[in-house]
Amino acid sequence: MQGIYCIENIQNNKKYYGSSMKVEKRLKQHRQDLEKRKHHNIYLQRAWNKNSDIFNFFLVEETNFSDEKSLLLHEQAYIDNNIDGYNLAPAGGGDTLSKHPNNKEIREKMKQSIQHRMSSYTPAERKKLFGKNGEKNGNWKNGGVSKKKCPKCNNNWISVTSKHCGDCRDRHGVNNSFFGRKHKVETIEYLSKVQKENSWIKGIDPKNLPYTKQYILIHPDGTRETCYGLKFIANKFGVSEQYIYATIKRCNQGKYPLRGSLGGYKIFDAENDDPHPAIKAPMAV
Repeated sequence: MQGIYCIENIQNNKKYYGSSMKVEKRLKQHRQDLEKRKHHNIYLQRAWNKNSDIFNFFLVEETNFSDEKSLLLHEQAYIDNNIDGYNLAPAGGGDTLSKHPNNKEIREKMKQSIQHRMSSYTPAERKKLFGKNGEKNGNWKNGGVSKKKCPKCNNNWISVTSKHCGDCRDRHGVNNSFFGRKHKVETIEYLSKVQKENSWIKGIDPKNLPYTKQYILIHPDGTRETCYGLKFIANKFGVSEQYIYATIKRCNQGKYPLRGSLGGYKIFDAENDDPHPAIKAPMAV
């Protein structure tokens, strides 16, 4: 039988409430523990030791909950209304020490026991039991190094706690966050519109666009050429836009000579022109 039960002291009307999916079995267990003087509730045990004939065990309410959690919540309502009763902990168990009559003594014994046990360990034993060495330690930096090379591509640097870099992450099939999904019709139409408005796709010359940035390309013979956009210069020399950007940065700082595809050339922002006119660009070898 499922329900809420009570153990009542008929002399002072103090009660102990509990709940169980099998009330008869649980009440029998309470009685056996009290008779053996090993009940978990010290208040109830002490009262029983004085006079066991003044206690009454009975069912308070028969319930029909589908799970034990709901039953415990119902039991807690009885415990909350049981002011100065025998219950020491909330429904389902918990802290029985705070309301224990020997609270201070028990805490002191626990403290002494822990101190005695810790003092009996050697430094090596304490380190073995409680230490967190190497990767187990949250502050571990791979022996002082915070980064390592990706073990798969051996190229990109990654954190010592990572298994691989983003380039090596498997994005196929179920590992792809978009796996099994499709764009909405509105999204497809929007992406199509954005692509059609792209100036390079439409074949518009960048120099005819007002927002295209201008650069001055100085040839080895001193002739000057106005270029529109990094992409134009990159295509001209067959290099990446990042390479051109880095070259412009070096030129602005006066770091010569330039080598590679741009050996003998100088590139500057149009608004800055040549900040180092006294330095001549070396001829390409």
